[in-house]
Amino acid sequence: EGDGGQITVSAIRQLEESLSYKPFEGEWKIAIIDNADRLNRSAANAFLQTLEEPSQKSILILISSRPDMLLTTIRSRCQRINFTPLPIDTMSRLLQEKHAEFDHEHASLLSTLSGGRLGYALNENLVTQRDWSFDIFNQMLGTPEDNIWEDRNAMEEWFEWGQLLLRDIAVFKTTGRADLLINRDKKDEIKKMSDVSELKGILKLSREFYTIKERLHFNLNKQLTFNYTSLLLKEMLGKKDH
Repeated sequence: EGDGGQITVSAIRQLEESLSYKPFEGEWKIAIIDNADRLNRSAANAFLQTLEEPSQKSILILISSRPDMLLTTIRSRCQRINFTPLPIDTMSRLLQEKHAEFDHEHASLLSTLSGGRLGYALNENLVTQRDWSFDIFNQMLGTPEDNIWEDRNAMEEWFEWGQLLLRDIAVFKTTGRADLLINRDKKDEIKKMSDVSELKGILKLSREFYTIKERLHFNLNKQLTFNYTSLLLKEMLGKKDH
C-alpha cells in the first residue's frame, strides 16, 4: 500500500512479476487482493491489463466490501461471489468454543460489532477500536482536539463505526429497544444522544457520513474533513431540528 492506504501501481507490478514465475508446489498460482477497492487509478488500469492477459494457470481473487468502487471494466471481467455474514447466535457459539473465557454477553457483543464476520470478531482490538471511535464522536460534539485521525485508514474506520453508532441512535429513537442495538454495552450513552436528536437529523447525518466515507478514496484533506464533520455533528445531532 502507498500513502493513504491505497494500492499502488508498483504493488500491481510486483504481483505481475510473481505470477510470471512457476509455482513452488502444485499447478496453479493464486493471488488475493484484499480491499481491492483501494486500487488507485493507475493501479486499477495496470491490473485491468493483468485481467485481460493473465498468466497461465493463475487465479486472481479480489476481496472488497465496496465492489462498486472498482472500475466497471474490472468488475465485468470477474465472477462475483457474495459472502453472507454468520448469524449472531452461531457467531457467539463459535467464539465461546474458541475462547472459553468469553461469557455469552461478551461473545454476543463481539458478534454484533463484527457484523457476523468471524475473523473480524477474533480481532483482540475490536472493542478498543470501537471505544476509540466512540470517544472521538463525543469529543467532536464538544470541543474537539486537532489531528485525531492519523491517516486515511483511521478516517475510514472512524466513519464506519460512526455509521453503526448513528444506526443505533436511530433504532433506539424509533423503538426504545436496547436489545436491537449493535453497541449494546453503550445503551445509556446512545439513549442520551437519542433524547437530544430528531430522527430526520440522524438519518441526514448518516447519509452525509456515507458520502464522506466514499469520497475518502479521493484523498480529501484531513483537516477540512475533520472540521466539516465536527460541524455536521454539532448541527445535526447536538441540537433539535427546527
